[in-house]
Amino acid sequence: MRSVARVGVEEAAELAGCSKSTLLRHIRAGKLPASKGQGNSWQIDTGELSRVYAESSARAKTARATPPDDREEIRRLRDRVRELDAEMAERRAEVALERRQRQQLASELEAARRLAGHRNHATPPYAGPDPVLRALTRVADRWRDWWEGPV
Repeated sequence: MRSVARVGVEEAAELAGCSKSTLLRHIRAGKLPASKGQGNSWQIDTGELSRVYAESSARAKTARATPPDDREEIRRLRDRVRELDAEMAERRAEVALERRQRQQLASELEAARRLAGHRNHATPPYAGPDPVLRALTRVADRWRDWWEGPV
């Protein structure tokens, strides 16, 4: 009588290249013959294991084989994804720059408003160009240029 090599579920899963839960599911479904051994644990014949999983791995390899046409399409799509990723990174950088510019303009506008609120009202009616007015005009021009974009 020949000796049959038997292994536990954990070792069988390693040998088959699948998880323990997959192996147990196959045992319960009757796809993989196994018997209960010592301590009520499953014991699997290594010959049966190689027979069952050799067939399934051959089917999986056949299913996974990618035709050359598809490989070219996949390569083209991966290139396109890289292009789109680069474009998205550029757009994010542009948005960050615009956000910083808006924050700078807003702080300049706030500073000009504070200056306008603290002006000395004892100045003569016209003492030359008002520096606060120049500052406000400069901020308003920058704001308009940002809002309308390049002309």
